[in-house]
Amino acid sequence: MRRPTRRTSSTVLALCVALAGLAVSPAAHAKGGRHRLTTTIDGKTTVRQRTRWLARPPGKVSEVKEVRFVIDGKLRWVEHSAPFNYGSDDGNGHLGWLVTSWLSPGRHRFTAQALLTRGRKLSDTVVARVLRAPAPPATLTGRWRRSFTADDLDKIVPGLSAFVPAGTWDLIFDREAAWDLDPLGTGIAEHVRIDHHTIRIDAPLWTTPATNGTTTLERYGHKDIGGFFCREDGPVGTYRWSVTNDQLTLTPIDEPCMQRQGVWAGTWARVG
Repeated sequence: MRRPTRRTSSTVLALCVALAGLAVSPAAHAKGGRHRLTTTIDGKTTVRQRTRWLARPPGKVSEVKEVRFVIDGKLRWVEHSAPFNYGSDDGNGHLGWLVTSWLSPGRHRFTAQALLTRGRKLSDTVVARVLRAPAPPATLTGRWRRSFTADDLDKIVPGLSAFVPAGTWDLIFDREAAWDLDPLGTGIAEHVRIDHHTIRIDAPLWTTPATNGTTTLERYGHKDIGGFFCREDGPVGTYRWSVTNDQLTLTPIDEPCMQRQGVWAGTWARVG
């Protein structure tokens, strides 16, 4: 389980204070389209539940101090280096995703704000609909629990217990995500697609920027929910699932992330 750590609390606080006064530089409009900030959701009337939201400031990358991603007036992500992508701070090509399942159905304002050198500011806003996330199957909905030791984890991959905390984990499925709630009182939220037989896990869910590796997302009695098991883009993992007598069995079909497999694969008992 890893979390981006480059952001500091003082930086994020300053960003939040500055949001109210952020505006598009008049000079930027006067110079024409090639000086505009554009994004990959420009022109969209509906934003899918999993999409890439990349901002493309004009000019040289070295002239960009940071890009802020704001949804309905609230700061949700900050990028300090290219590519300027929501849900990612990775320079190795593993771009993260904007997952919208946590947003209410209806119209929302998606704004990218670029702070450039010499005090210039550019902004791009898209007003688009978000659709209601599908509910998981009734037999899968709810809270599941299992426990394992460090030895259990290390049997899957030697040394895995150094990355995944042993103890009691809860796994909850709802409309927003699959919630991996760890023994430390924190956890990870992941976007999933579920059918009658398989679960496809395809993106971590981010609703707030991390400050010193800590988020403000709280759910089901756990705090600091965020981060990812292996990479910002997932990676995608698929499992076969079945429920018998309040026992959930998850069997890997294709799982490149051994940390997640150490938690998911096996039998879970229904607790709620």
